[in-house]
Amino acid sequence: MIPPEFLNVIIISSKILGIGNIFLLTGLLYIYWRSYKEMKSKYTSGLLFFASFFLFQTIALAVALFSIKWFVTEFFIVLLEFIALSILLKISWER
Repeated sequence: MIPPEFLNVIIISSKILGIGNIFLLTGLLYIYWRSYKEMKSKYTSGLLFFASFFLFQTIALAVALFSIKWFVTEFFIVLLEFIALSILLKISWER
């Protein structure tokens, strides 16, 4: 059995990391957007879509971590991850 103190540290760490991931993905989106404006590349637009869906998933996960309704958002999180990874596979395959 996991001690409650340790579980609390894991929950708080997850919340902090989730917020950090949102900032990192926002930075990536900014970089991809700048590249897309310059090159108008299909690959860069794919990266924009991938990072966008990944950001939506991360936001949904952060919301779930701050709420009690974890099971309500679990399907949505997995769906967004599937879409994001499908986009990444498609643009990587075409390259």
